[in-house]
Amino acid sequence: MDQQQNPDQPRSFMAVLAEINDGSVVEDASAQLADVTTAALAYGKTGKISIELTVSPVADLGDNALSIKHNIKAIVPQPDKRAAVMFSDDAGNLQRQDPNQGVLDLDGANQKVKRIR
Repeated sequence: MDQQQNPDQPRSFMAVLAEINDGSVVEDASAQLADVTTAALAYGKTGKISIELTVSPVADLGDNALSIKHNIKAIVPQPDKRAAVMFSDDAGNLQRQDPNQGVLDLDGANQKVKRIR
């Protein structure tokens, strides 16, 4: 029990969290929070971090023994990705050129034009 813990009040969540797996939960969550924070500022988007604790009784260790497993999930904002525009032919094959669009023959466009007077 904490030195100044009131027996009528629950122990601080942060104090308990700091003791799970010798503090690795707090270290992992801190690192992921830093990643989310940096990305949120860089991309102007919302990020999310959640800490899930699973509490289960451990019957062979007594009536008050509990196992606590943790899972930290982070949704780190990502930069926008450009969409590629593709066209499908009748067989469902994707290609950059629209198969329904005619093709202009521009091979002669770079040839010198002879002026007629």
